[in-house]
Amino acid sequence: MSEAEAQNEAGAAFEGADEAAGEATEFTPKYNMEKVEVKTMEEDEEVCFKQRSKLFVFVAEDIYGGEVRKNWWKERGTGDVKLLKHKEMGKVRLLMRQEKTLKICANHLVSPHVELKSNVGSDRSWVFTASDFADEELKTETFAIKFSSSEIANLFKEKLELAKAINGGSKEASELKPVEDEGDESASIEKKAIDKQIDERNKREEVRRDSVAAQNAAEDSDHDSQAEDVTEGAEDRLKQTVGAPSSAADGLSEDLSKMSLPGVPGGYKEADTETPEVKEAADFAAKEIGKGDLVKIEQAAQQVVAGINFHLVLHIKHEDDALHSYTATVFKPLPHENKPLQLSESKHNGAV
Repeated sequence: MSEAEAQNEAGAAFEGADEAAGEATEFTPKYNMEKVEVKTMEEDEEVCFKQRSKLFVFVAEDIYGGEVRKNWWKERGTGDVKLLKHKEMGKVRLLMRQEKTLKICANHLVSPHVELKSNVGSDRSWVFTASDFADEELKTETFAIKFSSSEIANLFKEKLELAKAINGGSKEASELKPVEDEGDESASIEKKAIDKQIDERNKREEVRRDSVAAQNAAEDSDHDSQAEDVTEGAEDRLKQTVGAPSSAADGLSEDLSKMSLPGVPGGYKEADTETPEVKEAADFAAKEIGKGDLVKIEQAAQQVVAGINFHLVLHIKHEDDALHSYTATVFKPLPHENKPLQLSESKHNGAV
């Protein structure tokens, strides 16, 4: 037998042994995993409202990194907020989970006394107080909830008001319909909101194009080429439609500036020093500082929290008639809390 034949015979014998071993090998699992049914505790309830939203909780004071933080909004999470009606008892509760971790953000029975208050500067969010059980202990929390559009925010208010009446006993539970019985109402509202935003964007774009066209027509020479296709008549028509080029551009800038809407827990925004709220905060700060009489409100800014933070730069006249500058932050609680103004901080900036 040649060397090549011997190698072929050995290879065939090896493959045969491997196939036999494979047929004889049998694996049995060490553990048998049984399917476990996971319950969400929502099985006995009907979903009467469900929409994606962002939830914040108001923190009066906490310590982070050795620094004391006062009167600020902490984000609880983003996910679907639901109004759930019990199939037998008819009571309605509010439940919200984070969309990725499914951790509970809010969980409480809708109280007949809960009040939705419009968040300052936004038509898409509400502020309300509730006795919540999300952390597995009953706590009174102040929440701010924000939706993608004012239409959905108003639908939430409508459903919550009905849930309040049901839990208070003034209306029948059957009046609050499950989502599937009402058709895709919330989806229809969201589509209308998106269509409205698209229409508004298209109108702004049309104004911008007309403004640019008017500007180009005004700056063009009296000898327009056929390729440019701009005539004096077209210029006059554009001016009559959108106004003079400079005013159209100014109007466009103003429209664009209005597009920036503050969020629920936004930063400080410049405030008018002549408004009654700013004057009230300034007078209060001057009295609390106690160094003299308020002469002038140099600057003012405000921040929306569960109430309003006023950041003020004040000129105060001391007893020796010297004028000094102070920086102060005054917190004004929500009206329904019936709490007085609070001076959060003050700083002497020196003589003016």
